[in-house]
Amino acid sequence: MLRENCYLTDLNISSNGLRSQGCQAICEMLQTNTSLLKINLANNGFTDKDSKNIAEAMRGNDKVAWLDLSNNRFSENSGANFGQAIMSNDSVEHLDLSWNLLRKKVANEIANGLRTNCTIKTLNLSFNGFADEGAAALGEALKYNNTLTELDISNNRITNQGALCLAKGLEGNNTLETLKIGCNPIRTDGLLAIISATLSYCDSALTTLHCKDIYLDMQFTSLLHEVKKVKPEFKVFPSPRAGGRDPLKTLRTFITENKNKWFEICKNYDNESTNFVTRRSFADVIKKTGLKFEMDEITRLLSQLDPTKQGLIHYRHSRLGFDFPTKPTPERE
Repeated sequence: MLRENCYLTDLNISSNGLRSQGCQAICEMLQTNTSLLKINLANNGFTDKDSKNIAEAMRGNDKVAWLDLSNNRFSENSGANFGQAIMSNDSVEHLDLSWNLLRKKVANEIANGLRTNCTIKTLNLSFNGFADEGAAALGEALKYNNTLTELDISNNRITNQGALCLAKGLEGNNTLETLKIGCNPIRTDGLLAIISATLSYCDSALTTLHCKDIYLDMQFTSLLHEVKKVKPEFKVFPSPRAGGRDPLKTLRTFITENKNKWFEICKNYDNESTNFVTRRSFADVIKKTGLKFEMDEITRLLSQLDPTKQGLIHYRHSRLGFDFPTKPTPERE
């Protein structure tokens, strides 16, 4: 029916369990349909083998401007397909690939596609695992891309090193207006590099920075004040608070100096030796350490260590300074 339909412009078939067979049918339809402008395919169980059909549909369709592929099961083997699709497509303006299993290799392929893409304006890559290597690749792509206006790479395990690479890319980019980089283990100096790029490059378009759960100290506030002298419209979300301390940094320092005590306290709440405790238990652990945190500081810690709100905290988490690999969150009864 949709092959011949020339009136429908918006199609939402998310969360329908289409899987491979449905994906193939939809992609074949997109090769001939000339009316659809917006299509939501989120949460349909698509996997790497389906990315080939999607890439072919993106290359063959020049009408769809809004494409949502979030919350599927795309992973490393989707990289080449998505990279080529982004490179060759000339209609999609909004692309959502968030909540997938995309890692460093895919980030490199997507970044290569972005170098030459001339239509995508908003790109959502949040809740994947790009890490610093992926951030570096995206930073390089920003030097060449002159179309993207909004990039969301929140919740991607990006550290200060990745933030510095993004800052380098922003020094040569004159179109990106909004950068969402929150819920990554980035410290203040990483964000300082990013907003410094807006000062050092006079043609920078960046005016909005989302940095949820990243501590902003007085040095950041001071530099932000200088940026606003040049760009009064520049905004940071959430707004930085004057003074205060970084609760995550304070807790990391305590753990470094009192590692045995930390494990002793945590294990009292971890009877099955899973390295996980509940959110409520973690709040009790903090109190047992003797650290005097306000309730909003504990809330921030919980959000940083359990961003997807699964209800469990890994007390050997890398953000607490451990090299111990984070295991999959155990099933809760």
